[in-house]
Amino acid sequence: MAATTQKAGFDGLYVSTNIRPDAPKYSSDLVAKFKSRLLALGPEWEDYSYAVLTSIFIGCHRPDYPPRLFEEALATLDLGSDEGVKRAREIFLRIREAIMVIWPFVGIPWCVPAGLGLVAVLQRHGIEVIGKECFRSSFNQDDHYRSGREIHMRTYAKVNNPEVRELLSVGFPEFREATTAIVWGYNISGATQSGLFQDYQTELIVAAAIHSEGASRQARSHVKASLGMGNSLDAVKCMVEIGAEFATWAGVPLPHTIDVDALKAQVDAVSS
Repeated sequence: MAATTQKAGFDGLYVSTNIRPDAPKYSSDLVAKFKSRLLALGPEWEDYSYAVLTSIFIGCHRPDYPPRLFEEALATLDLGSDEGVKRAREIFLRIREAIMVIWPFVGIPWCVPAGLGLVAVLQRHGIEVIGKECFRSSFNQDDHYRSGREIHMRTYAKVNNPEVRELLSVGFPEFREATTAIVWGYNISGATQSGLFQDYQTELIVAAAIHSEGASRQARSHVKASLGMGNSLDAVKCMVEIGAEFATWAGVPLPHTIDVDALKAQVDAVSS
């Protein structure tokens, strides 16, 4: 695999193969503008911006963007120094964890190409070691079902749509069990337990992917959940705006507008 990633056609074969031929090429300027807007939200976004942008890009079916985002970050670092490799690790793990969180919501066919592209970047720079670190324990159905129920209840506490899971339990009980244990327990709760994100940050990552892929009803629910879990109104608005702008730029404009202020009012009404 190490030799394969050095070939000129690697990206076309493994990373961008699913992208439509007429899609716009990678824009470093556009990414820099998006990152600047996120950084203006506060110091925690120095690392966290990489995760949210990754979620937006893959949600919009552009798996070629996270590897380029990472490669451009590496270009600013001295990878011959311990400090440079440490910083590369901090960025990579947040990009990787974002992909780990969103793959059930976006789909494996879009997440695997991004992952392969990131592996290629690691290998080209000789820093594969930072990709070997794991945070989650082996899957345990009982433990992860319990943690999944807990994080799911916290996430949806102010969303007010219990009918979704009630209806699923009627015809798709195994689907409901799987999403509780695997998606919410192993994936989402595991992201918080890794120490890389707080639970409100993990939820915004989920919301960013769902919004940028155009799933409007679910996006509204997860925007409400993001607000209810403690994300600032400014942060959620910025994520929604960047997602819509990127989708339009990529030639796949979102089908509906998300009114974040109106959703915030609904969350506040539940809280009062």
